[in-house]
Amino acid sequence: MPKFPSSKLPSLRKWIEPYNKSGEVLPPQPIITRWGAWLESAIFYADNFENFKNVIQSLPEDDVKSIKNCKQILTKSNIINDLTYIKTNFSVIVESIKKLETSGLLLINALEIFEQVTNAINNLSENENSVLIKKKCSDIIKKNKGLLILKEISKIHQGENVDLSSSIKHFSPEMLSSFKYAPITSVDVERSFSAYKHIVTNRRHNLTEINMEHIIVTYCFSNNK
Repeated sequence: MPKFPSSKLPSLRKWIEPYNKSGEVLPPQPIITRWGAWLESAIFYADNFENFKNVIQSLPEDDVKSIKNCKQILTKSNIINDLTYIKTNFSVIVESIKKLETSGLLLINALEIFEQVTNAINNLSENENSVLIKKKCSDIIKKNKGLLILKEISKIHQGENVDLSSSIKHFSPEMLSSFKYAPITSVDVERSFSAYKHIVTNRRHNLTEINMEHIIVTYCFSNNK
């Protein structure tokens, strides 16, 4: 798939904006640490390919290397096929990521969303790309032992008779029921890091354990509204 060098994106966006007379949204700039950002960008180009191409073609090349590279990429014959393939088969990943980022999601519902994604990937038509994608997905799932445990607990929550594995056979009913809202992603953990960053700051010089507890409870309460 064609890539725009991240170091060149700001200059390319700077050049596009004055020529963007149609009022279309500017191309998104992928964020490496954000889930699905590259897929969102590819889907944007699939939805706005002709408009984006027209704007790029109207830009003066001069000595701007990013514009020259972009024009060359847009002339490649396979770019339309690639963007179509991504939008058709992988939009579900972007949509599912947004759903999984929701706070307070039931474990059962979260795993259902995850299963929808894995089913969509497993149902891809056989070709060189799909074989690699399926293998990558399968390898990641097999290595994630925690996911298998959550799936087992989810079955118990749904009333199925499950032979407890060695990982959870020592769990009490109270512990198993506490997994009702267990997140299958690290989004909530990352949110807590952001909260603690504001709470435990160098500006605070007299923070007692009791006050710390009050602040955390207040934050959790307001965040769950």
